[in-house]
Amino acid sequence: MREKATSRGGQKTRRLSNREKQVLDLLLEGKWIKEIAATLNLQANTVSSFKTRIFTKLGVTNLFELAKKVKEQKQYH
Repeated sequence: MREKATSRGGQKTRRLSNREKQVLDLLLEGKWIKEIAATLNLQANTVSSFKTRIFTKLGVTNLFELAKKVKEQKQYH
């Protein structure tokens, strides 16, 4: 898996993989883990693992924080 550590304001962030981006988009659409799994033809446990990695890479602990962080980052790109 490709990960690139970069520094922004002293905080390290990691680039999301293509699959993590797919899962992220579906999470932000309000899809449940099982729905995402069916859509991407994955097991629910695999989707949960992607979700955990996304949260870790972006430094968030819940979906509200995730949505807020993504919105903030899009404003600056």
